[in-house]
Amino acid sequence: MTVFQTLIATLAALFAAPGPAAGQCAPGLDGVVAERPAATDTRQADLLVAMAMSPKLAKVTRETVIARPSACQRGSFAIGRTQYVLLGNDGDGMIPRRARTAGKAKPVAYLLSTIDMKALVASTGGKAAGTLGYALMTSTDREDTGWAFYKTMPSDATLRADMARALAGGDRPIFRTNRKTRKTEFVVG
Repeated sequence: MTVFQTLIATLAALFAAPGPAAGQCAPGLDGVVAERPAATDTRQADLLVAMAMSPKLAKVTRETVIARPSACQRGSFAIGRTQYVLLGNDGDGMIPRRARTAGKAKPVAYLLSTIDMKALVASTGGKAAGTLGYALMTSTDREDTGWAFYKTMPSDATLRADMARALAGGDRPIFRTNRKTRKTEFVVG
């Protein structure tokens, strides 16, 4: 099986993952802290590439995040006057958590399962590559932005606070991808 066929099998398995049964929302873990890999740190190059490539390979867009249903509601938070609701569960495939608002023009925040690119390239026999963890992303009609990385699923309280900070632009992003050109720019400094 080629690397491309293995990629398709991995993405299909992640997107097709069954959602939770009604009322069964998996909790995140307390004490999980977001990592912020630096674009200049060559020791983290594989992680940075995986974070930047996963949304492109999975074709995740603001619209797919908005359209993704979930039985699990995980509380809400506000950015100014805009109210966001946190949704999702561990069985929701590539996008296990997402925050959206009723306003269709508003940005969204989401966690994206980050594909292990090394395992993907090295895989044989169509085995799924697995994931490294979760990238905290925001998406607007113009760009997708990577803000942080979690090795395990954080608690809902941590995620709501981190998503609120990212949506408000309170941190320096790790990278930005122009949705029209698909060009990714890593932020240094």
